[in-house]
Amino acid sequence: MAKTTFWDVIDKTIEKVGTPLSAKEIWDKANELGTLGDFTTTGKTPWATIAAYCYTDINNNAENSMVIQTSERPAQFFLRRLKNQVDLQKVQKQKDTEIAQKDKIETKRFNERDLHPLLVSYAYGASHFKANLKTIFHEISTKAIKG
Repeated sequence: MAKTTFWDVIDKTIEKVGTPLSAKEIWDKANELGTLGDFTTTGKTPWATIAAYCYTDINNNAENSMVIQTSERPAQFFLRRLKNQVDLQKVQKQKDTEIAQKDKIETKRFNERDLHPLLVSYAYGASHFKANLKTIFHEISTKAIKG
């Protein structure tokens, strides 16, 4: 029985997932799906080796390469033989929206009272200011609750 190679891992993983993947995603999905089988590597960054395999295949074989690069940042690869079965643009848009939803950061709101010690230490400690700051209690305001 032949040993599993990087090409086998790349091929099986992308075929099972059915969407373009980055080199790191290929490695992570291969571990997750169990497509590694008896494959072992001594390197510390096998996803870098996967990326190198894909890039050299694209550069050396051009139109006959096993994989195609579907996006640049992040670099994602897909199998050339499966290119006609999947609408790559639709898949890419879907991935972009998923990434955008994950990247939304909730802004944390602070009360002035929470930030006051930091402001005082900065204003007094900075050689430019050397100022003593006064605390104003906005909580006692008759117009609205602040701070």
